[in-house]
Amino acid sequence: MIRCRAAQATLDFVAAWVLWAQAACSGPSPVLHAPSAAAISLGTPGPATTADLGPVALPVNLIVFGRITKPSASLSIAHAWSKLPTPQSEQLSELVVGEPVGPLIDVDQPVDFALAVNRTGAGLPSAAALFSVSAGIRSLDVAKASLTGRYKLVPADNGALVIQGLGAAADPGADEEDRDSQARRTCELAPAYGSSATRIVCALGDPKALTQLGPWLTRGITRMRSTSDVRVDVRVQPIKSLVSDKWKTMSVLLGAFTGSSLGIQSVRELAMAAAQDVVNSVLDLDTLSLDIHLSDSAARVVLTENFSGTTSLFAQLTTANADRVGPPPAQFWQMPSDADLVVFGRGTDPALLAPVRDSVLKVVSETLAEDGVKPPDGQALVEALRRFPLSAATVYARGIDVEAARKSVTVAVSSSAGDEGEQSAMGSLAKDLVGWHVIEIDEPASDLSQALKALTAAWSRPAVASVYRAGFRGLPAIRLALAPMPKGSAWPVTAEHYVVELQPPPAAHQKAGPKAQPVARSVQFHVFVVPDGGRTWVGVGGDESLITAKLASAIAGSGDSLRSMPELMPLKDSQVGAAGFVTMRGVAAEAMGIAALMGLPPQSAADTLAELQRLPAAGASALTLTSTSSSAKAPAAVVTSFDVPRAAVEDGIVWALHHGGF
Repeated sequence: MIRCRAAQATLDFVAAWVLWAQAACSGPSPVLHAPSAAAISLGTPGPATTADLGPVALPVNLIVFGRITKPSASLSIAHAWSKLPTPQSEQLSELVVGEPVGPLIDVDQPVDFALAVNRTGAGLPSAAALFSVSAGIRSLDVAKASLTGRYKLVPADNGALVIQGLGAAADPGADEEDRDSQARRTCELAPAYGSSATRIVCALGDPKALTQLGPWLTRGITRMRSTSDVRVDVRVQPIKSLVSDKWKTMSVLLGAFTGSSLGIQSVRELAMAAAQDVVNSVLDLDTLSLDIHLSDSAARVVLTENFSGTTSLFAQLTTANADRVGPPPAQFWQMPSDADLVVFGRGTDPALLAPVRDSVLKVVSETLAEDGVKPPDGQALVEALRRFPLSAATVYARGIDVEAARKSVTVAVSSSAGDEGEQSAMGSLAKDLVGWHVIEIDEPASDLSQALKALTAAWSRPAVASVYRAGFRGLPAIRLALAPMPKGSAWPVTAEHYVVELQPPPAAHQKAGPKAQPVARSVQFHVFVVPDGGRTWVGVGGDESLITAKLASAIAGSGDSLRSMPELMPLKDSQVGAAGFVTMRGVAAEAMGIAALMGLPPQSAADTLAELQRLPAAGASALTLTSTSSSAKAPAAVVTSFDVPRAAVEDGIVWALHHGGF
């Protein structure tokens, strides 16, 4: 019989994930909700039986539950994308039971799972979790015939048959981890309501999961019908008792303990505030649902967060801008089409972020004082940072010139380590990998201009620069300066040009020797601030001609813009709070750019660029994201969708297989 270790590992991963979800619910992570009326309807009763098939209420200690609606269809799509072998009934049966038991499961029927906390009484839940999975079987008679030879079927309550002997027949040649995985199943064949008259239900770990969750998995969740291919729901209420006043007190102590490591009062205050907001975030969240829709052309993931309160900063930021829903702004569509990342947001209430900004700046001020910076110098830097706009509506785009990056990385790899040619090549590579950045801010340019001028003046103070060099020895040294505008530029007379000069640290791969190593050459990046009525355009990049060209194109809305991308057309008339897209190439470029600035060897960038080029779509397919809030006040629902085209899925699969995935 075929052993399906990959499938078994996948189920173990799911079990680990839901156990992680239980622990993560005490943090700011989203939490799942019970299916809505729009997503679920009544199923159909199964054949006549003497067993009780009446409804079973949702267990009060249930945290996570979910469904794969039709495994055969989902596996068929996965096979079309990956070209990997498709598990059949025999492999899926082994996945659930933990041992080869033959083709018991009907792959056209839903597979459901549930995770609950194990309550020991009226008090708090214990640390133990209860996890069970349920699947419809093809035939009870066939199942009996297949199992009877190796296992004992023992009658249990309500017509169920407990499968005794699981784990006893574990493969003696398997390693300890596999034997444990085989031995920790407790399974039964149970009468069920729905299209499958009998379902096999298995508890993973604590056998109590079978008695506490089994009835609901056969007569409760089977009355629900999900409209998505995969559905996961999480309920926060069962664990809210963990986030009681005692946990609030513990969060204060934890924040104080974390902040005390630096011995600065403002750090302790910030740590305690963050810990308390984590607790409040859990209390604000009510439920969360995750729906995955699969088709031959794409995968769509929809996350719905339901808030019963908006006490925490997390909830307030997540539900903000419910009154600013609409199509993407015109500036979004004006961004260059060769961007690898473009996002927009509607902004937020300045008063919402002011306390966080003030707390962070207080930390900066006290840290500077602790390091010996005199009050006038430290205050100049703090006030400069305070001037930067944080809450305005913004559109941001970034990209790289792929061909230029490939040429730069080739030169950098072929340069002799430690000579001046390598330093020059590394500087060019850093510029090309950092790429170009264009930002549109819905605020007058004067606000940002004043902030940049103040920051330039404050940073030039010797005391401030000295503290940075002493505290961040592994990071590039930074110099800021106001520079003349390029000759012949058609920018408004009030446009400004700043130069950010980075002196990279010595390359990590350079070795000390009798011959003196050359000092790493500085790398210059350009920042352009261009007024446009009541808004501001900002361009950032290492190649002055490239960034000015991208900035001019975006401001004018000319050339190849996002309007020419058919995959983004569904956003044109959408009603969203925020949206954007990213490519796999963009994520890789971000990591490569940071590595180049840190002076790391260029070979990893060369390997990454070569690997991207070998992918079916070269990592250039756009993955779109939207987020919309129904209300700024509780109760509120925030719906976030993530659309992944087939080309991006295929790129991801090839990348994962190359790196040993699956």
